[in-house]
Amino acid sequence: MSSTASSNDDVAELRREISRLSGLVSDMAQTRYAKVKDQAAGVAQEVVDRGSELGEEAYRRASAMEREVERSIRDRPLTAVALAATAGYLLGLFSRR
Repeated sequence: MSSTASSNDDVAELRREISRLSGLVSDMAQTRYAKVKDQAAGVAQEVVDRGSELGEEAYRRASAMEREVERSIRDRPLTAVALAATAGYLLGLFSRR
């Protein structure tokens, strides 16, 4: 019976070791998950920030173009009317085809 008792002790020790290793692996996985999650959140925030910057830049450029067009119309109203008439005529031609 001594060998049975020794075998039982060995199995119990293996179970404890497997349980300990399982806990270590679980802790490592949770730590790694937290790091990856934090990195992903950081990247997502960078993307949002960059998109916001690009949107603001596009708005500034569009506003500058609008001011330039308005100034051009005030400075040369007949040219603006001629361009608008030409654009309307061309759109009418292309829309028929």
